[in-house]
Amino acid sequence: HPARQAFDVLVRLFGDGLPMVRPLAARIERKRLLPAEGCLIWYRLAEAQPLTSFLSEKPLPENLWQQMGALLRQMHDFNVSLSDLSAEDFSLIAGGKLFLGKVRGLSYQKSGHAGWKEAQLQSLLTSLLESRERGVARHFDDSDWLAMTSAYIRRARPMAD
Repeated sequence: HPARQAFDVLVRLFGDGLPMVRPLAARIERKRLLPAEGCLIWYRLAEAQPLTSFLSEKPLPENLWQQMGALLRQMHDFNVSLSDLSAEDFSLIAGGKLFLGKVRGLSYQKSGHAGWKEAQLQSLLTSLLESRERGVARHFDDSDWLAMTSAYIRRARPMAD
């Protein structure tokens, strides 16, 4: 089931130290004659602020754009994707730490096909540009994207605080 697969991926990534929400459980409900329904349950950080909300108030420091690029690179190195990757999937907590706060559609991809990685980056860029056009992420600019993609391109390293 997709919820179980997403939970297994999340457990692995969180266990490997990637900055993501902490998994708690996966719930799969099987219904007679109907497809099974499932959901993920994870710990929520009360002080977390969505990235787009932060960008509506002030620019994100370059080191956090670099953290985002490194996080995406690490996920992609594990052949893990997030369906419809967008700016809303990232959050910030006190102390200036960035993490993946939404994990719907987390799944493994086949390693032989790299097109999905570029599609994920394009999806994120489109989301940021659309958010900026709506005035939500008005502090996002081209230098931010350059910082993020530069960190993505470099060999993934452990996340720095």
